[in-house]
Amino acid sequence: MGNKTMDFDYPLIIYNEMVTTAKNKSTVDYEHLILLTRNVFTREEIDGILLGHCISDLEIGKPELWVLVRENGSELPSNDYFEFLLSQQLMLPAENREEVYKRQLNKAYEYWPKRKRTGKKKRNL
Repeated sequence: MGNKTMDFDYPLIIYNEMVTTAKNKSTVDYEHLILLTRNVFTREEIDGILLGHCISDLEIGKPELWVLVRENGSELPSNDYFEFLLSQQLMLPAENREEVYKRQLNKAYEYWPKRKRTGKKKRNL
């Protein structure tokens, strides 16, 4: 990501948007997240932010939210998302990506809407 001067905590803004998206049982695309950051971050940098959030969430037993981010023009997440799942052993190399996607999406849709938010919390990545 480099050393970008930021007026806003965009990683937290992205995280909060992803939690809201999960609570609404919806998905977003990269273009939406890039616009949310006012074009401060590139697609690759957004992936880095999502990766950091996923690792933090998985460490404390929460389902990852990256599953909610569709590749532009597709119903599925990016190749980077599936590589992350492979690296975390949440997917087998020969598994069907669409089936894995549906499984992970259902986990997010089941977990996140049940969580009450008492305010925007700072995340340490």
